[in-house]
Amino acid sequence: MALNTVKRYAHRPEPQALRLTPSYRPTFVDLCRRPLRRRRAEDPAATVTHLLQEIRELGYTGTANLLVRHLNQGRAEGDRPVTTARHASRLLLTDPENLRPKETVLLETITAACPEMTALADLIRGFAALLKPTEGNGMNLTEWLTAASASPWKASSRLGA
Repeated sequence: MALNTVKRYAHRPEPQALRLTPSYRPTFVDLCRRPLRRRRAEDPAATVTHLLQEIRELGYTGTANLLVRHLNQGRAEGDRPVTTARHASRLLLTDPENLRPKETVLLETITAACPEMTALADLIRGFAALLKPTEGNGMNLTEWLTAASASPWKASSRLGA
């Protein structure tokens, strides 16, 4: 590491998070954020063309590309937690006792998002318990495999098998 990088981290009272919430500069779309949120809450399947037409009536002068980027970044849904797939995977794979309170809340939000995520989290926790060598793990693994194949979340169905 460069000396200035070491100095910068040495002077911080606590380490920075690996993934910071992105800070965006204001855009033309921000002027129409409330109507966009309201409209997307009413009809999540509304097309960008319809949304663009509606916010142009409110005075939006930007391009459709800017609106698409705004929506793809999740900026229209400001209440949603910002995280990456890698971070969500790390939270799911970490022992809950080793998570900080903020991470525990985020993990609960992620796993409660849909029944498939809840089932996935349960399967991961069940498999993690099997990694500790104990008597009867062979039978427990068979039970886990049965539960995994009966689960609403199946990797094989996603792969087309």
